[in-house]
Amino acid sequence: AQNYVWYQARFQQQVQRLHDALGVEFLRRLKQAFPRGATRVASREELLQRLDAIEPGFGTWAATMR
Repeated sequence: AQNYVWYQARFQQQVQRLHDALGVEFLRRLKQAFPRGATRVASREELLQRLDAIEPGFGTWAATMR
Protein backbone atom coordinates (compact mmCIF):
# COMPACT_ATOMS: atom_id res chain seq x y z
CA ALA A 1 0.00 0.00 0.00
CA GLN A 2 2.88 2.38 0.65
CA ASN A 3 4.02 2.29 -2.98
CA TYR A 4 0.68 1.65 -4.71
CA VAL A 5 0.73 4.91 -6.68
CA TRP A 6 4.31 4.31 -7.80
CA TYR A 7 3.46 0.76 -8.94
CA GLN A 8 0.36 1.97 -10.81
CA ALA A 9 2.45 4.59 -12.61
CA ARG A 10 5.00 1.92 -13.68
CA PHE A 11 2.15 -0.35 -14.80
CA GLN A 12 0.66 2.45 -16.88
CA GLN A 13 4.05 3.04 -18.51
CA GLN A 14 4.21 -0.64 -19.47
CA VAL A 15 0.72 -0.51 -20.94
CA GLN A 16 1.57 2.70 -22.82
CA ARG A 17 4.68 1.04 -24.29
CA LEU A 18 2.54 -1.80 -25.64
CA HIS A 19 -0.12 0.55 -26.96
CA ASP A 20 2.57 2.56 -28.73
CA ALA A 21 3.98 -0.62 -30.29
CA LEU A 22 0.70 -2.37 -31.17
CA GLY A 23 -1.79 0.46 -31.48
CA VAL A 24 -5.44 -0.53 -31.67
CA GLU A 25 -4.43 -4.20 -31.93
CA PHE A 26 -3.42 -4.00 -28.26
CA LEU A 27 -6.95 -2.93 -27.35
CA ARG A 28 -8.42 -5.77 -29.42
CA ARG A 29 -6.19 -8.26 -27.61
CA LEU A 30 -7.22 -6.81 -24.25
CA LYS A 31 -10.88 -7.29 -25.12
CA GLN A 32 -10.19 -10.92 -26.00
CA ALA A 33 -8.20 -11.58 -22.82
CA PHE A 34 -10.73 -9.81 -20.58
CA PRO A 35 -14.16 -10.31 -22.19
CA ARG A 36 -17.13 -8.45 -20.81
CA GLY A 37 -19.14 -10.58 -18.43
CA ALA A 38 -16.32 -13.06 -17.76
CA THR A 39 -15.38 -14.02 -14.24
CA ARG A 40 -13.17 -11.54 -12.45
CA VAL A 41 -9.43 -12.00 -12.36
CA ALA A 42 -8.74 -13.86 -9.13
CA SER A 43 -5.10 -12.96 -8.53
CA ARG A 44 -2.17 -10.84 -9.60
CA GLU A 45 -0.59 -13.94 -11.14
CA GLU A 46 -3.66 -14.63 -13.27
CA LEU A 47 -3.68 -11.02 -14.43
CA LEU A 48 -0.02 -11.22 -15.44
CA GLN A 49 -0.59 -14.53 -17.25
CA ARG A 50 -3.39 -13.02 -19.29
CA LEU A 51 -1.29 -9.96 -20.08
CA ASP A 52 1.67 -12.18 -21.04
CA ALA A 53 -0.63 -13.99 -23.48
CA ILE A 54 -1.31 -10.64 -25.15
CA GLU A 55 2.34 -9.65 -25.31
CA PRO A 56 5.09 -11.59 -23.53
CA GLY A 57 7.05 -9.58 -21.01
CA PHE A 58 4.56 -8.58 -18.34
CA GLY A 59 5.67 -11.36 -15.99
CA THR A 60 9.29 -10.40 -16.44
CA TRP A 61 8.44 -6.74 -15.95
CA ALA A 62 6.47 -7.53 -12.78
CA ALA A 63 9.40 -9.51 -11.36
CA THR A 64 11.54 -6.36 -11.57
CA MET A 65 8.96 -4.52 -9.45
CA ARG A 66 9.42 -6.74 -6.37
